[in-house]
Amino acid sequence: MKSNIVYKIVEIDKNNNLKTLFHGIEGSRILEINKWYDADIKMVSDNGTEYLSGFHVLLTKEETEKYLSRFKNNRELKIVTCHYCGIRKKEHSPHNVYLVDRIKILSIMDI
Repeated sequence: MKSNIVYKIVEIDKNNNLKTLFHGIEGSRILEINKWYDADIKMVSDNGTEYLSGFHVLLTKEETEKYLSRFKNNRELKIVTCHYCGIRKKEHSPHNVYLVDRIKILSIMDI
């Protein structure tokens, strides 16, 4: 049976809020646990490569921990487990990154 759990990297701010790494949702980067969020799905571009946007996630804890090492340590980052709806591979990514249409954060992982 296929798991409906994915892993996402988030930022923790000084008030212990979970935040998106880059783009906000409806004007805010703050995320709540156990709340569904819908991605703003549209055509976007990475260095000239166009693709359909979504929340960036990875399929395993191990892949997510490895991907986390790519970020600079000037902010506190954590991995969260999430339920999702609508998943597709981010084909042009050199990493095993997927995009999802909807996401609900379940918990923060200890890493």
